[in-house]
Amino acid sequence: SVPHAEFSALQLESFSARDRILFRHPLGLRYETEPEQLRQVLAALRELLRAHPRVHPDPARVRFVRFGSYSLDLEVFAYVTTCDYDEYLEIAEELLLRIAESVGANGAEFAFPSQTVYLDGNAAPTSDPGGLSARAA
Repeated sequence: SVPHAEFSALQLESFSARDRILFRHPLGLRYETEPEQLRQVLAALRELLRAHPRVHPDPARVRFVRFGSYSLDLEVFAYVTTCDYDEYLEIAEELLLRIAESVGANGAEFAFPSQTVYLDGNAAPTSDPGGLSARAA
């Protein structure tokens, strides 16, 4: 049993009543990604969502959301129009593979946790001609 006050505060989702399933994936691109490459990746991923017949158009978005500790962080947010979870997984897999292809086709790479260590005792560079390539210390 669940106390009434606790039950009323819960956020419940009725799986039988829904007609779509949330597809929300954070992506991290390497800090070496140039601003123009980032723009191209964002445009390609937005087009990917718009063109997919099983992605609900509202809301379907891809946004550059933050400078993360190890990556330039993007968020892919959309709803897949199905109520069958197995079908959702199939569509999600297809979308993720296409996302990976789009990132690579636009000259970008996915990030992994890393740090830059300066061993010679010199200060870290103060400017970067690439614009977005500042590193987390």
